[in-house]
Amino acid sequence: MEYRGADGFFGMAVPVPKSVELEMRLKKSWREGCPVPISDLSYLVLGYWDFDGKPQIGELVVHRKLALAMVTAFGELYALRFSIDRMEPIERYDGDDDRSMEANNTSAFNCRDVAGRPGVFSNHSYGTAIDINPVQNPFLVPKNEALKALGWNGTEKKADFLERLGYPHIGTVASFCEKQVANCRVSPSKGLPFLDRTNPAPGLLVEGPVLQAFTSRGFEWGGLWRNSVDYQHLEVKPAKLR
Repeated sequence: MEYRGADGFFGMAVPVPKSVELEMRLKKSWREGCPVPISDLSYLVLGYWDFDGKPQIGELVVHRKLALAMVTAFGELYALRFSIDRMEPIERYDGDDDRSMEANNTSAFNCRDVAGRPGVFSNHSYGTAIDINPVQNPFLVPKNEALKALGWNGTEKKADFLERLGYPHIGTVASFCEKQVANCRVSPSKGLPFLDRTNPAPGLLVEGPVLQAFTSRGFEWGGLWRNSVDYQHLEVKPAKLR
């Protein structure tokens, strides 16, 4: 599949090339036991604008059933001149999500666990999730020990507990982390300057046309999660592809 925009955008989706498959196996971004076979994945080549306003070409691997949605969504981002720092295969970072985030790399498929939940496959493992500009759009979660010091019992939902302490119902965790940065895990750490989402900056995912390019195609945004916040993360639940 090829898609071209009147503004010069080019996007392409093909079965995962053998050379890419070999690299995925070598770096263990895909391995035996992953929840989807490589034959269920597509390799995308996508145009994007970098932070210097120059056109670039990036690579992503996603579930084949999301290839069209992903290519056309990025076509909209290109038309909006949304900035992306880099879009390199996760194998360049040895399949290490932390290294990829620190490099501000936009990535999609990676057969890995949910952070902090060993043995539970992330939706990235199905090719149904993407992380965009992780530095400008960090992951936030209150630290357990900090909440326990405030009286959290360890079982109540974090957002519910923080709301009882007076934090707002909407943006509960974000509000807490913005005011008590030391008591939150911020990943990557370079994302600390971007906790205040009201400050305009290139590459931010905030409510508006950029997010709508994905949400209008069935993606859910981690920026709206209650008990943690993942501004970089967009996903389609794997069950919806069946």
